[in-house]
Amino acid sequence: PNAWSASASTRVARARGTCAPPGEAKARDAGDAVEATPCAHLDALLSKDSLEHGVLIITEGDVNDRIQTARESKAHAVIVAVVNEEERRACDAAGVPSHLPRGADGARNTRGYVTASWVLHRGRAAVLASSKVQFKSNPLLELADDGADVSGTIGGDGHKRARVQGMADPAMGWSQYAQSMVIPLIRSAFVVFRPMRSTLSLVDWLASEDADLDGTDDAFTDEILMPAHDARQRAGVSFRLMNSECFAENGAVASVPDGSTQWDGNTTHENSVIAQTPNFSSAKATVLRKEKCGIVDESTRVGPKPRALRYIADPNGEYPVNCDKFSDLCDVVKRVARNREVVAAVSNKNIFYMLGLFIEGLKKTKIENYIIVALDAETATWCKERDVPYYHRELQSITGTTDNHATSGLKFRILNEFVSTGTSVLLSDVDVVWMQDPFADDPKSSNQRLIYRDADIEGMTDGWDDPSAYGFSWNRQRRLVARNSGLFFVAATHNTQTMMQRLAERMATEKNTWDQTAYNEEQVYLWGQPKHEAYSGVSQRVMNYMCFMNSKYFFRFMRFDEDLYPTHRAASVHVNYHPEKPDRMVSIIAQYWKDEKDAIDVWNWGEGRKGAKECAQRPPDADVLKSIARSPLAQALITKSKAKPGTWSGNAGMVLRADGTLTTPWNTGKWGLLTLARTKNTLFMDFGGAHHILTLTRGEASSGVSETYAFTSRRCTDNNEVHVLFD
Repeated sequence: PNAWSASASTRVARARGTCAPPGEAKARDAGDAVEATPCAHLDALLSKDSLEHGVLIITEGDVNDRIQTARESKAHAVIVAVVNEEERRACDAAGVPSHLPRGADGARNTRGYVTASWVLHRGRAAVLASSKVQFKSNPLLELADDGADVSGTIGGDGHKRARVQGMADPAMGWSQYAQSMVIPLIRSAFVVFRPMRSTLSLVDWLASEDADLDGTDDAFTDEILMPAHDARQRAGVSFRLMNSECFAENGAVASVPDGSTQWDGNTTHENSVIAQTPNFSSAKATVLRKEKCGIVDESTRVGPKPRALRYIADPNGEYPVNCDKFSDLCDVVKRVARNREVVAAVSNKNIFYMLGLFIEGLKKTKIENYIIVALDAETATWCKERDVPYYHRELQSITGTTDNHATSGLKFRILNEFVSTGTSVLLSDVDVVWMQDPFADDPKSSNQRLIYRDADIEGMTDGWDDPSAYGFSWNRQRRLVARNSGLFFVAATHNTQTMMQRLAERMATEKNTWDQTAYNEEQVYLWGQPKHEAYSGVSQRVMNYMCFMNSKYFFRFMRFDEDLYPTHRAASVHVNYHPEKPDRMVSIIAQYWKDEKDAIDVWNWGEGRKGAKECAQRPPDADVLKSIARSPLAQALITKSKAKPGTWSGNAGMVLRADGTLTTPWNTGKWGLLTLARTKNTLFMDFGGAHHILTLTRGEASSGVSETYAFTSRRCTDNNEVHVLFD
């Protein structure tokens, strides 16, 4: 403690406050703080009049490098983390304070986490710095309690940001688009850990012999910013960016270098993960247990203990709460909620058929604690007539329309109301087929509990294998495919409420923002990131993609996996990637609830039914014109449609021309005859981006003199049939 004659704690090199972190200030929960306890070794470093924040711990590198960095920091409360007696003696000889953990813990102190744990347990902030950091002034004088559990810098400093980025899989056709979350790496070389219970859980894990960190910034970032999954737990710490003018690669107070990375230096393209061979090992190991999709037992989970959730309603107190503001909703959840939890789906009058399929799956699964949020009177009446629990809440989107995307954006305002009453919600779109009860907790249930309840947000992923769902290294960043805003569980916590309020505000003011984009942005954005200062601090978990399936994984991969198909039963299948939503739902219900073998095999793993590509094949243009000129049927249709346009499913306006063009009630397109002998009475008509095959059902094809020609049209992508008439 007396290594320097000058009192560094009273000497200020810069104007105090110029290194204040970006972003909004937030009050922390005082109940989570670790109480300070006396410690002679630390107390000698921390004088009562000190302006320094925390204890600086110098780690990594040769002991002489650590000693030199400690001196250059000019900090009074500084300690060198050492791993053996030889290093401790070197520090003593240099007059620099050190900390050598007792016994076997010393050997694990290479990165200083054991020393950081020792400091945190005594109620002091631990500022961990590699010997590679170059200090230009005392960092402890520029730090303060910024409200976060952990503070640090990211690779790229102000030039990189956490974001949502699109990606494409062209082989999926219409279904090719997906979003991903890109997260810059936290530099492990300089990090501030504050004495909070969640931070202590994290650092104790990092210091333990069970920790599996490989020393890269990727692994360190995962522990702080990436979601939990299956047996892998996360502490749920809050993270805030430090002022990049002061603490950065070329910071005015400290130059913080990038650490090593898991990135191979080659996978640079935004769609690189799509081209790689899928890896299913982690998720499959979970579902092949005897518990299958049931949660992993706490005794076998890996990682720091998750922080306690900050529930709005006292778990041992009154429920529901805030009923003076939400009386109608309270009346519903009192009747329907089980253990203060419900499945909720938002619907309007446009999708009654799909809503019926959704409810059919719920009833077959024996999920009784569900609520349909009716956005209009017609939906409320529809539910009432069928004895379906509902909450009538009429809201209007910012665009004023009632299409799927517009109404989907209203869910966050509704979720805010639910969590405000103390009700946790598993939000589900209606294009989901349910096959297991996610809340099962009775030994007599057909399946085990599927929701972990150890994070504020627990969401389904659009990823299709381990790297895409759980994370991979890309361009010195971490990346994972986005979580779907159509199926996720929100615990009724204060953190969740903050996020739902933020999302509700964005959906009400940002006309062109997709609700799924905003949902992922609010989880991936960093506290203090430019243009996004609001921060909810939600802890996150991603669901196992083999249990809560998206339709890309289900149709493209699962059904061809001999370890899983056809016996593996998911909790749910969300038909989110494909356009033929209700039809695919019917096939899933047929196979898994009605025992119709291979009912799902009629579908391509991309868009459309099997055979759709063959259906869309067309003769060369020259052959089409020749067949039109030679066909009595074609000439009769041209004459009839010119005099009186035909009808398509009752809609008038079908006009056929000799040059192979056509006009429909909606747009223009092409037509002709299929020239194979077996299809001589068959036409094709392509318009609006869709291909159709028309089979003659009434009228004389050879003479071309019939009064009426009737056809049945089959759309190639989904076999949808309509009647076409020329009379």
